[in-house]
Amino acid sequence: MNVTAREDLIRKYADACRRNAVEMATMPASVIYQHFREFADELAALSQPEAEGWRTMDSAPTDRFILLYCSEDKSRWLAKWHGDVWHGVDDFGLTREGHSKGDARFVTGWFVDGWKDLPATPLTVEEDNG
Repeated sequence: MNVTAREDLIRKYADACRRNAVEMATMPASVIYQHFREFADELAALSQPEAEGWRTMDSAPTDRFILLYCSEDKSRWLAKWHGDVWHGVDDFGLTREGHSKGDARFVTGWFVDGWKDLPATPLTVEEDNG
């Protein structure tokens, strides 16, 4: 998540609450709840992996390394499927094991939400030797 965008969003809602404090005291609770739902939705949207290139786990290939995203801790993993588990290494070099989010066979462990292909290498072997 972009820390600046998150802080900007929090500041936006905190300022709105401060400006409207007197008005909020007379608002029905349902209206206040709606404002906080909107805040939560905007904050959740900031927490999602960038939309471009990310795919749902039901289409993830199991025959090669891919990049995975885990919304539980906002980590990205270089991983490959082995047996019935994703095995990989995250951004910090920590080894990870996880499952596709929504897989009913598992109730514990890390659940990954999205995947995308690894970027192409800058040079092929032929280009490097040639």
